[in-house]
Amino acid sequence: DNLSWTSQAMFLGDRIDSGKDVPYFKMTRAGPRETLHFDPHDPASAAAIVSCGGICPGLNCVIREIVNMLWAYGVRKIY
Repeated sequence: DNLSWTSQAMFLGDRIDSGKDVPYFKMTRAGPRETLHFDPHDPASAAAIVSCGGICPGLNCVIREIVNMLWAYGVRKIY
């Protein structure tokens, strides 16, 4: 299925250092996607961000950006 989140997140590519026909998994570039797998304007759509605690420098920035992107997509229930 080409529209599933796993096929969009990882795909096979050719290694530059080993030449052609040597496949490996690589991640796609971050950013908005063509297809959303949920309707962000549905009143029932919600998101929850859970962290396990502890010292993690930069976690507040990551959470802030996740909230900002969810808000930009139209999700209004963010926990």
